[in-house]
Amino acid sequence: MRFIIYFIVIISFFSTKSYTQDKGIKYLPDPIYSPVYKNAKHPLADILLMSDDGDARAQYILADLYLKGKGGFAKNTEQSKHFFEESAKQKYLHSFIRLAAIAKSEEDFPAAYKWYLIGLKYSKRENSELYNFMNKQKNKLIDNNLINKEDVKLSKKQAKIWRKSLKSDSVVINIAPKYNQ
Repeated sequence: MRFIIYFIVIISFFSTKSYTQDKGIKYLPDPIYSPVYKNAKHPLADILLMSDDGDARAQYILADLYLKGKGGFAKNTEQSKHFFEESAKQKYLHSFIRLAAIAKSEEDFPAAYKWYLIGLKYSKRENSELYNFMNKQKNKLIDNNLINKEDVKLSKKQAKIWRKSLKSDSVVINIAPKYNQ
């Protein structure tokens, strides 16, 4: 009996297409927000305000929306990196992982190494899952020969400079895009 169930599962796995491919459904991206009437608020106005107020989680969410082109925001990797970095300045650990992932997708492996290093510096041992993940990903860059000794040295220097810049950075800047809020 068990053999028959396994057989059916395996056959069905290899013989099916995705529903969208089978039906010819075209994927449409999210529309970019534009006000439909004067003084209309952006649907995510509260997150924009929270980001302006320095809320690390709101900055992280905005960065994710920009990276994916969701929530009425146009896809914009540079804006995404900006918001992830603003969130990272407040030691929001997931932001370091996302900055490293963006750097890897751009094949900027020294920058990815830098972001993992900084994230590890701020990670606590009680966040062992994140710490272990970042450490493993950082080591993979070396093990897979994506980064050499000179790059590691440069990344460490850049990480130190970035952390030092936080100590001298005491000015709060409004960073959210302006919409009719």
